[in-house]
Amino acid sequence: TGYDGYIVDIEMEFDNESEILENLISAFADQKQMALRERLIDSSFVLGVTTWGNPAIHNFRIDILDRYVDAFFPQTYLELWGESFLDNPAFWVEVGNREYRELGATKPIHHIISTERNIINADQLNAFIEHAGPQTSIWRIPGGSTTFAIWQDWVLVNWEHDFCGLTNVIEENEDYISIYPNPSNDFLIVDTEEYQIGINYHVTNIAAEKIITGNINSGQPIKTYNLASGFYHIHLTYDGANTVKRFIKM
Repeated sequence: TGYDGYIVDIEMEFDNESEILENLISAFADQKQMALRERLIDSSFVLGVTTWGNPAIHNFRIDILDRYVDAFFPQTYLELWGESFLDNPAFWVEVGNREYRELGATKPIHHIISTERNIINADQLNAFIEHAGPQTSIWRIPGGSTTFAIWQDWVLVNWEHDFCGLTNVIEENEDYISIYPNPSNDFLIVDTEEYQIGINYHVTNIAAEKIITGNINSGQPIKTYNLASGFYHIHLTYDGANTVKRFIKM
């Protein structure tokens, strides 16, 4: 809900494939362009694709899909992967984002979480939605082979989560701001091409608690060796703009 679009569901039939994958998704993209020319849709129409949440092990050509689609909807089905994955949804959202980017994704990534087995609880759903973002999707609604008991968790989900707490945030894929190494071990370097000095920063954990604060110049290391393993945000303020980057501490 919240947008008009068409999402193509492609999975095992395209493992280890490239030519037939490109033939399929390019045909959908051609149809979208024709619909735009005929004014059946407008430029806000999304052509998306839902794929494996872990495409690398399937040798799935995310780079081919990226040429034609507007967004990715990875099936980050933590409760199907195993109950231990539900302990840290934020970490696995970030791992998924990283995998898609490393495979060539430049388009937005909107994760899908599974509730079909009624294993995930409301707190875990809320944590997943908070970190996956406002275009999170849930599979699947109660009914049929999916127990109606899931409604008991759904009524406790915060469906009105405020994702607008940050202003003037520079998007994650802006190539003139980078952090590395990511995952981090002993240190993290912030590299900005346009603004070199006087960068204020603070690092927060998944509970939004400030862990580290300071001021650096571009290219200077931030010590991270004292951080526990997990998922973090680094908030950067410089030249009147706020930027948030995500990183993993190993």
